Amino acid sequence: MGVAARGGPGDQSLHHTWRFPPGFTRTVARVGSLVALVLAVSPPLAGAAQRYAVFETVQYCLLAVVVPALAVVGAPWRLLGLSSLLERLDASRARRRTIRRAAIELVPALAALVAWRTPALVDRLQQHPFLLALEAVTLLPAGALIWLDCVASPPLLPRLSPLGRLPVAAVSMWTLWILAYIVGMATSDSYPAFAHVAGRRLSTAADLQLTAGVMWVVAAAAFLPILFSNLMAWLRSDHGGWPTSLK
Repeated sequence: MGVAARGGPGDQSLHHTWRFPPGFTRTVARVGSLVALVLAVSPPLAGAAQRYAVFETVQYCLLAVVVPALAVVGAPWRLLGLSSLLERLDASRARRRTIRRAAIELVPALAALVAWRTPALVDRLQQHPFLLALEAVTLLPAGALIWLDCVASPPLLPRLSPLGRLPVAAVSMWTLWILAYIVGMATSDSYPAFAHVAGRRLSTAADLQLTAGVMWVVAAAAFLPILFSNLMAWLRSDHGGWPTSLK
């Protein structure tokens, strides 16, 4: 908290300026990523994910979007003694980071996100819960690669301009939206493992509609702020027209 006096000598009023402690946001993000990871792989969500596609999708969204985003923002690089190494890496990235290189890295990351939404793998997850570990070790790095180009993870900084970050965030969001649309249009035959679970209280059609809604909302909540903030940053910059480079 900072305190500043106002007025003349006889004015005893004080103006209080409240500030979060340094690193508060990163600490909250770090704790949030751990909490989200535990929620994703533990009961009751892990059990519900074996019965309903919507809860399996919540699990997927936590591993693919929420945990990577929070982990990148709150990564404790300094506490792990990796600051010097990452600063050298960041300098190297600064020299060679371009939108083309970012696009090349984005393709396998998005491919991993799409793969774990295919009916075959979703059904396998429902039938073989141990595959959740494989899903996690695939989705977490893939999601982190996407977010490292969107937000700062000190000492690593996004090496694309605000305009260059727009297509990264937009394509990632649209990919999840397209997957949500496909799921919403799917029939019960698309996910037979869930349709055949006994004692379900939710119809397969309603389950898939809720699944699509969850994916749409999570993608929008995660990436729309990135899109708008970087668009506003670009509009406030001194660039008068469309740039020739997005680096």
